[in-house]
Amino acid sequence: EAARGEIVLATRIVPVARPIITIGDSVATVLDLTLGSSASFGTFLPGVAKDYVASTTAVVMSSAGDAALTVTVPGPLANGTQVLRSPLAVEPGPRTWTAPVAFAKVAITFRQHIAADEPLHTGTYSQRVTFTLAETTP
Repeated sequence: EAARGEIVLATRIVPVARPIITIGDSVATVLDLTLGSSASFGTFLPGVAKDYVASTTAVVMSSAGDAALTVTVPGPLANGTQVLRSPLAVEPGPRTWTAPVAFAKVAITFRQHIAADEPLHTGTYSQRVTFTLAETTP
């Protein structure tokens, strides 16, 4: 019984259930290489020794821990059966990643030397270049 002027409070403890759930998702392996526009050296000039330079870009997406970009050039630039003496140099940078990347830009430089005494035939010199992006540590 309460005396006058006093307030009596009663507290009751109610157990509360606190269930725990785990939420998440997984990330699939993503290796994506998007090449920019084709590169062009411009016009080769017969009788002029010159190092021609052309460039393009690429964009890399990788969820892999380690990835590497490799380049395969099957041979020198050719115009039909006419093949240039010096090999085509392809220089991408960067070439390796040690962590996942999103929209990583890669500059790709092509270099072709032509000697002054190299015979050039009318037409287009070209070569197919293959770029491969792969995991280095699966």
